[in-house]
Amino acid sequence: KPLQIYNASAGSGKTYTLVQEYLRIILHTEDPYKFKSILAMTFTNKAANEMKERVIKALIDLKTPNYLKTDEQHKFLKETTENLKLSAKIIEERSAKILNKVLHHYSSFSVLTIDKFTHKIIRTFAKDLGISIDFDVELDVKSLRKNVTDLLFDNIGRNKELTHLMKRYAKDNLDQDKSWNFSRQLFEFSDLLFKEDALKSIEILKNVDAKVFNQVKDELKKEMAIFENKLKSQGDQAFSIIQKHNLSADDFKGKSKSVFGYFKKLKEGDLAEPSNTLIKNYENGDWAHKDSVNIATVESIQGVLAQYFKQILELFENDYKDYNLNIEIYKNINNLSLLKYLLKIVEDIKEEENILLISDFYKKISDLIIKEPIPFIYEHLGTRFEHFLLDEFQDTSRLQWVNLVPLVHNALASGNQNLIVGEGKQAIYRWRNGEVEQFTKLPNEIFNPDYIESLQEAEQTFRDLGQKIELDNNYRSAKEIVNFNNELFKHLATNLAPDLQYIYDDVKQHPIKKHKGYVKARFKDDFEDEDQLDFTLEAINP
Repeated sequence: KPLQIYNASAGSGKTYTLVQEYLRIILHTEDPYKFKSILAMTFTNKAANEMKERVIKALIDLKTPNYLKTDEQHKFLKETTENLKLSAKIIEERSAKILNKVLHHYSSFSVLTIDKFTHKIIRTFAKDLGISIDFDVELDVKSLRKNVTDLLFDNIGRNKELTHLMKRYAKDNLDQDKSWNFSRQLFEFSDLLFKEDALKSIEILKNVDAKVFNQVKDELKKEMAIFENKLKSQGDQAFSIIQKHNLSADDFKGKSKSVFGYFKKLKEGDLAEPSNTLIKNYENGDWAHKDSVNIATVESIQGVLAQYFKQILELFENDYKDYNLNIEIYKNINNLSLLKYLLKIVEDIKEEENILLISDFYKKISDLIIKEPIPFIYEHLGTRFEHFLLDEFQDTSRLQWVNLVPLVHNALASGNQNLIVGEGKQAIYRWRNGEVEQFTKLPNEIFNPDYIESLQEAEQTFRDLGQKIELDNNYRSAKEIVNFNNELFKHLATNLAPDLQYIYDDVKQHPIKKHKGYVKARFKDDFEDEDQLDFTLEAINP
């Protein structure tokens, strides 16, 4: 089918498959300039350069079959000849012509990163998009964020509302025994301004009045206090009973880590969840220390203490998630109240310095696509590129995919070959704002939570002309390693949410290598973060 979608794990021959597909397209025609109509995209310059090298090396090998030396080269020639169903002579002649044209028209050999491709579009159509033609690309987002937060502090005293918000922020920090200087907190928060997955929320929140944030903050404070006071009250009452009977930590199983210590901590405002050991002792009714001289006394009040403990468990079960959510919102409410000021400074800097960020590229094109399914800029691109080969698809962000769909759709509608390569189990980590459903649902469904028209129109074409293929051989690792990974992923799947477990259904690989391998797993519980590096280094270099 015209749309081949490969689910490819590490070592499965992904790059080999991409190169073979590239060769199939350019060698199936007598036109030595066919390579100009192919756009291959990946995510790093290293990967793009590697693919270019592989294609050129393949063309060199194919045009000089008599000079091949290694078994690997001969195997590649044999498989390429079989895949193309062409004679060795035709492949040799065409490869020579194509290689000559590629080297003489190297700028038209389009294997590049998706960022570079989008940059080219923006640069070419800057005037049409209402952008200054001579804009610069700002890659150092960290420096920009630092500049933004510094300028915000410089505006204290110049804007009455801003000054009030900044004073309140400083006061809240002091109330929580933090430094009044919240520049670091604001700097960390500013990272969200440039995150694709935060765009929608920012668009909504940037117009919210500062008074609303203050009201929300006061309400959150009340809600948190209710939960905290309930827990403190339970701990206080329970601990008072223990004190009334002149009991100490030594009288309870676990001593300072027993319910004695736990109720005492709650009373003092340390609102930690009860440990699994405490819960187990509660369920078993086993609270007294076996060596205590006051076992009878502990057992006499155990029923009453158990009631308090039960109510504490219910509080954590019913209200703790909301409490933690409230804490997280509360921690950022001051940052959110300053959002519109931060955004204004960002836009001012962009305008004054005539810069754009990489993230701006995708936003500008996607905005255009949402307005018109086949934008004018793509009409031009569609006449040049007929085939799209997309690598590392699991890393494709929502906006990037929205921008690519019309191009792939147009190529498919013209009957041209296209290729998508990705790995479902990597998509769950959401590198670069990728969405797991974007890859796993293809070709039957185009993930489209925003109901964008261009994606809806393309869905039937993808479904009819697409085919998913599993690359389930592992050519890189020894059998023992492959089998270990197969079992590991099968186990890990059970830890995922039920609606994501299907991602691991087809990850089993078949080892091809004959040499022996070895896997050793070492575990260490309860070590401090600073010890982790030493432990890891020792494991690697025993």
